[in-house]
Amino acid sequence: MYPAAFIDAVLERMHEAPEREAFRDGRGAVARGELFAASGRFAYGLLQQGVRSGDRMLLGLPPDRRHVVALIGALRLGVVVVPLHPKAKLREVQHVLWDAGPRVVCAESALADLVRASSAAVRALDVEALAAPAPRPGDADEIELATEHAGAAARPDDRALILYTSGTTGKPKGALHTQGSLAANTAALRAAWRMGPDDRLVHCLPLHHLHGLVVGVLNCLAAGTPFSLEADFDAERVLARLVESRATLFFGVPAMYARLVAAAERREVAAAAPLVPDSMRLFVSGSAPLAPALKREFERRFGHAILERYGATEMGIALSQSPDEARPAGAVGRPLDGVETKVVAVEGAGTANSDEGELWVTGPSLFRGYFDDEEATAKALQDGWYRTGDLVRREDDGSFRILGRLSTDLIKVKGHRVGALEVEAALAEHPSVAEAAVVGAPDEECGEVPVAFVRLRDPALTPEELLEFARAVLAPYQVPRRVVIVDELPRTGPGKVDKKSLQARARGG
Repeated sequence: MYPAAFIDAVLERMHEAPEREAFRDGRGAVARGELFAASGRFAYGLLQQGVRSGDRMLLGLPPDRRHVVALIGALRLGVVVVPLHPKAKLREVQHVLWDAGPRVVCAESALADLVRASSAAVRALDVEALAAPAPRPGDADEIELATEHAGAAARPDDRALILYTSGTTGKPKGALHTQGSLAANTAALRAAWRMGPDDRLVHCLPLHHLHGLVVGVLNCLAAGTPFSLEADFDAERVLARLVESRATLFFGVPAMYARLVAAAERREVAAAAPLVPDSMRLFVSGSAPLAPALKREFERRFGHAILERYGATEMGIALSQSPDEARPAGAVGRPLDGVETKVVAVEGAGTANSDEGELWVTGPSLFRGYFDDEEATAKALQDGWYRTGDLVRREDDGSFRILGRLSTDLIKVKGHRVGALEVEAALAEHPSVAEAAVVGAPDEECGEVPVAFVRLRDPALTPEELLEFARAVLAPYQVPRRVVIVDELPRTGPGKVDKKSLQARARGG
């Protein structure tokens, strides 16, 4: 059974072995007992500032010990955490302030100044005073007071996080997760990936999205898995950190894996030392589609097949390949423990349990709706099922393949349904192609046609040569009408290509 509330699992790990390392940052290691004491002080400090259970706190700190202390301290008190990128710009800050209505903000001066300029109702907390993990006299008394004033123990239905979507389908929406939904998802992940105290994660993901915050930080704390927080992602530094820390786990997005492959190429001449330690057991990719060509190249150079999984802000991780089975490219595995799925035909009203259609999911890890937005919630949830908006194919073995977003990746060419991801995967097979993104553009004769935006490894490749390659490997209706060479693909969210902007560009010719 899952813990009654997520924070219970974290507190259990702290109590059972307070001397063990919880995590480390640029300043060194923080033991579980230190985290317990520091987060207790933080919770007590919030009480002294007038913050109570159910209030909302904007958390915009960089990835270091202060962030983890503030996060756990707030969750211990029952405060609802609203994560925000520490370098968020004014427009995003104003949207989150207006939408979530936080009472306090925990951030460094630049972001705190933006918040103060946007809303006089939000108070900035003294981060250093509240989140400093160094022991101080009276710790035990303060922790006891914090626990006493926090009220009843956390319950599964208590609100815990408001995670904002990446905004690829409109304005970012705040997905509300509870102590129970976080407990369910992290427990299912720990079981599926067999995470425990003997693992170690090198963590480079941003902490304001589900991938970095829940799959990374919260999941590790509940599993008792130590993790190393990196300030940002640098491929060479990450390779060195994997070896020196004898890491067992790495979670990344496809763009990170592409940069690791490039770093391995640069090291090829001096390939005497292994790229990763023999302790390494699991590389996991998510948040965006992983090109089969990149997956194969990574396995060739690193000797590890990347594990693919599927999730969303609204449901956490729902599907995953197994560490014990083959991991075919493009597949994202089967439902995790507690997750139910159905595939609903796209045309007409649709029927459940088709082999291809929109993926719907439900289970205890599902969000409880978009914060203060009944209209958006009603569109996303139907009779307790979350409509993902993703087109999938269910294989005979019960695993799933993601064919793309219905809003951007399903292109109708003369009555044929073309999946953008399949075309992208085919283009990425060309050795001179680093990355490809395909969108639909209106066409008088065909209804829509595919248009490809391509980043090259070898600038000598011409669009005409790539189209010739595509004609040899794709059906005629799948071949892009035109190829646009770009220096970089636009992105929004954690590694996602901004296909809305590419669609606008494709429509403009």
